[in-house]
Amino acid sequence: MIDSNTETEEKKATRRRHWIVLSGEGSAEYRNACGYRYGFIIEPNEHVEIPSGATYRIMNRTECPIVIIEVQLSDDQTIDE
Repeated sequence: MIDSNTETEEKKATRRRHWIVLSGEGSAEYRNACGYRYGFIIEPNEHVEIPSGATYRIMNRTECPIVIIEVQLSDDQTIDE
């Protein structure tokens, strides 16, 4: 959950991430391993893929929290987070 009027710190994805937005609206961005930045709006029922190795963050500029289910995917079973 991302509280109202906040944003997450920029994080690096060590695994692919698949987000399903349950409620709330905001924006997100990620920068891939080559440095290209991608920004997009997130809304309920949206699905978002963040590639492994990307840095990412979520911004919530509304009064309602954003609720997301995150699934982390990896072929490497030795990653310990």
